[in-house]
Amino acid sequence: MKKIIFTNLSPNAEKDDILRALNLLVRPWSWNKNEYSEKVRNWFADYLNHKNVFLTDSGRTALMLALLAMKIEEGDEVLVQAYTCVAVPNSILWVKAKPVFVDIVPETLNIDLNDARKKISDKTKAIIVQHTFGNPADMDMIMQFAKENNLKVIEDCAHGLGAKFNGKMLGSFGDMAIFSFGRDKVVSAVFGGAVAVKDEVLADKLREEYDKFPTVGKIWTLRQLLHPIIFFLAKATYDIGPVGKIIIELAKRFGLIAKAVYSEERRAGKPNFTSKKLNNALSKLAYFQLLKLSRFLDHRRNIAEIYRKKIVIPNVLTQLIISKAEPGYLRYFLSVDDSDSLFNYAKMHGVLLGDWYRQVIAPREVLYDKIGYVEGSCVNAEKQAKRSINLPTHIGINREKAETIACLINNFYDRNTNN
Repeated sequence: MKKIIFTNLSPNAEKDDILRALNLLVRPWSWNKNEYSEKVRNWFADYLNHKNVFLTDSGRTALMLALLAMKIEEGDEVLVQAYTCVAVPNSILWVKAKPVFVDIVPETLNIDLNDARKKISDKTKAIIVQHTFGNPADMDMIMQFAKENNLKVIEDCAHGLGAKFNGKMLGSFGDMAIFSFGRDKVVSAVFGGAVAVKDEVLADKLREEYDKFPTVGKIWTLRQLLHPIIFFLAKATYDIGPVGKIIIELAKRFGLIAKAVYSEERRAGKPNFTSKKLNNALSKLAYFQLLKLSRFLDHRRNIAEIYRKKIVIPNVLTQLIISKAEPGYLRYFLSVDDSDSLFNYAKMHGVLLGDWYRQVIAPREVLYDKIGYVEGSCVNAEKQAKRSINLPTHIGINREKAETIACLINNFYDRNTNN
């Protein structure tokens, strides 16, 4: 029996990460030291040439903190692209501002400035720039647009750590940049985030807000440390009858692992784990993943190249890489006919493909009226959500697995064409 190929479920965790999590589990007195938090801050300071870096419980808290520091408040509007996660507009709503959803360029999956020009108003104070799946947006055009309209720029680099535009690291263009160490991101501490700030005045304002935050608690930390361990065991036993699935189900039922998105977030609510500082334990997980970044990026780019060469199907669109961009390929995107059937066909054959943004505001069951999204307002984003499939590029996908995935996709469309 072939082993299941996973797109998510702690995909970055290697054996040393599992052992590190185990070591931290039995040393709770080390969780709230400052050693590794300082190492992560210094790493980002060197990476971006910014000395002001703040670590948070998650990327959504990092984004909320950035908005608070910019004094974005009730009555203000913030431009944000559709084809995104609900965590992004929620962070805007949590500071009582209004997200204004902008359509995407269907080929790049990044924000469409032509649509942004139609939706800007005298209430618009900032623009959030998402580098979707690690594909850099055109920062020259965006910074010019922001300058013309007196807008603050927040780069959402949750997908973009390590990618470049015009030879510069993503996150070094805007007034602020936010990063995520979520379970399926470029590097992972299961949860965690960072916000980096260029301007000293903005940094002082951010520090005022940040100092009000408590540090994440011990129960929360425990659940994040258990996550890579539990999923390592589950994936290792997934093919042994129902063993792997039972491990995951029991872990969820007994609250041993945290959800990626909580039910209240689907209706613009704010879960209680947010608005906190990251602690030493989770910073340690993040730090040792950051040391692997170069290797991870090389691997993702190599896997993406395999997909590019091997997948040959009709009416397929892959993500357009613009001039000057060096993507990180957090996922390899396909826009295909009959994406639901392909997703189910792959699952039937032991390949669990990625389902990010198969809704225009992901995940499923987001209440659009609660977050202010009007269906039909971003037609390109809605079309791509219906056609979207993303393929894994993480360190657990070797050449053989990538070629298996490509072959499976080709076979699905060959079969349908012949029928």
